[in-house]
This record gives sequence, C-alpha cells and structure tokens, in this order.
Amino acid sequence: MIENKPALTIKDNIFGTNIIPAGVMCITPSNPAVSAAMGAPQPCVPPPFAGPWKPGTMSCKIKGMGILDNTCMLNCVYGGMITILNPGTTKVTAN
Repeated sequence: MIENKPALTIKDNIFGTNIIPAGVMCITPSNPAVSAAMGAPQPCVPPPFAGPWKPGTMSCKIKGMGILDNTCMLNCVYGGMITILNPGTTKVTAN
C-alpha cells in the first residue's frame, strides 16, 4: 500500500484482476477480433501478456519486485502497448 492505495509490481499483469478495461478500442490488425471486423476498432480485451511490466521502479520494491509508475509499459501479444496514465499516487515516503 502507498498512500493507503494498492500498489502493483512488475509481475501484476493479469487482465481482469490487475488490469481492467478502460473503454479503450483495439486497432491492432493482429488481434483476431479486429481482423474479423475487417479492421474496425474493437473493445480491448487482451489475452495473456508478453512478459512483465517494464521498466518498473527499482528504487522502491515490494517483495523484491519493482513497483509500477507512469513510466511503465506492458506489451500485448497482439503488438499493442498498455501504459499507465495516472499511477494514483504522487508521493512515496520510505521509513
């Protein structure tokens, strides 16, 4: 928890659990739903992701894993990229 809010690490990449749909439309042609719709944008419902979030904030860790901030990105197996627009907290105080 940071500022009484949940904090995620670079390994928290499960759609529906750690990542929720945000009304984003997918336009990646390699997505079967977009391909089936002949290129028309489709709701983003990503499959398992290609690896952990990168780069992670290594100066602050939870159980040895870097936490996420607004510089982190997650690759989608369809070729897209998920980013964090608002990390939900702006201040971290170490004790």
